Amino acid sequence: MEKKPPAPAHRRASFFALAFLVLLAVLLAGLTARAGASGSFWDSVFSSGASSTASSTLDDLPRFKSRPDKNGNGLSDTDDIIAGARAYVAKRPIYRNAYHRGGYPPEGEGVCTDVIWAALRQAGYDLKQAMTDDIRAHRHQYRRIDRPDSNIDFRRVPNLIVYFKRHGKTLTTTIKPGDRENLALWQPGDIVTFANPDHVAILSDRRNREGVPYLLHNQGPWAEESDDFMYWYKRGITGHFRFPPE
Repeated sequence: MEKKPPAPAHRRASFFALAFLVLLAVLLAGLTARAGASGSFWDSVFSSGASSTASSTLDDLPRFKSRPDKNGNGLSDTDDIIAGARAYVAKRPIYRNAYHRGGYPPEGEGVCTDVIWAALRQAGYDLKQAMTDDIRAHRHQYRRIDRPDSNIDFRRVPNLIVYFKRHGKTLTTTIKPGDRENLALWQPGDIVTFANPDHVAILSDRRNREGVPYLLHNQGPWAEESDDFMYWYKRGITGHFRFPPE
């Protein structure tokens, strides 16, 4: 049988070129799928310069610091609140919800609200006593309280919302990652409350690449400083406060 002559060189080259393009298309499709619908893969390939520029504009966001220095230690209340929250979460107390006679949980355990009183204590504020007095004087404002109990009232998120609305500065509840003007409204030391379930945290002086602040909080299994703001934000935000309010 006569042998079939080999294909011309240009036809062989075309075949290999086509095979290479098909393989390249399959690989790129896989990478794009792994990157997700957000298109982060293509952003990293084609828009790295723009991303770097956006990040650099967030590096020098204006920093708010309160003028008061309640404990007289030479630091603003804002700095003390951040330091107090960070010192508390550094101990990594486990999340355990319980009623405690005297109000305060034992060392090594607590819930999200315990980060708040601990941070304010560092700045010289006694949140437990302040809320006890405010509830006594303005009981009608605290609609979730059936019977006042100073051992637990200051450790409940709905009560904290009422207190900080009354004694703090109420701020925006809309955050826009990457938006310099909006992010400047979210300052270290601010107190933020969320829903589903009720949760409270203090904003860290650390931010992620999009300028969103880290949270100092206890969401279980223990207290931590973490990049969880957008997770909680999507569940529902119920308040954003600055204390003291200037």
